[in-house]
Amino acid sequence: TIVVYPGAGHAFFNQERPSYVPEAAGNAWDRLKEFFAKNLKAKAATRTGKAAAAPASGAPGGGRM
Repeated sequence: TIVVYPGAGHAFFNQERPSYVPEAAGNAWDRLKEFFAKNLKAKAATRTGKAAAAPASGAPGGGRM
């Protein structure tokens, strides 16, 4: 799925830049966590034979990627 956030250019997720758009960053973060939970958690557990770790619940800009 491709999502375009009107008015949000390059680095809209970076709180340290003037281009930061909080609404777009929050939505993108929620969508990313949902994607990871759906597509990575079960696959990681299957590969290792162990339960997958819980995803981080941080907010946009709360850590480095």
